Parts: sequence; structure tokens; C-alpha cells
Amino acid sequence: MRNGQDMDEIWISYNGKIYDVTHSRLWKNGKHYAHWAGQDLSDEFKDAPHQEWVFEKLTPIGLLI
Repeated sequence: MRNGQDMDEIWISYNGKIYDVTHSRLWKNGKHYAHWAGQDLSDEFKDAPHQEWVFEKLTPIGLLI
């Protein structure tokens, strides 16, 4: 998965969906607070200060299988 370090694209995964957050100012350099891109963040979401609605703003680009 693209983590912003190896290539320009920055991808994250949540609940089986992959999202491109390359143009998000919140994921600059592949990091968002203590979370790194290029991985499934489903288990880490319980520590997030926001709700699941943040993913409604993103368009899924694929499925994590």
C-alpha cells in the first residue's frame, strides 16, 4: 500500500476499503498524528477523536482483501 514514503500516493484502509488521501492536508508525508498511511487503520480507529463520518468525505478506490 502507498504510504507517502515510497511513492507520491498516500493510501489508507478502513473497514475493508482503501482510500486515497494523497491530497489531504491531514495526511501530509503519510502521517496523521500517531497514524501512518499504507496500512489498515480499522483497529486504530477506536483511539480517534472523531467519528466514522470522516470517511464519508473520501471516495474508496479499492477493497482490501
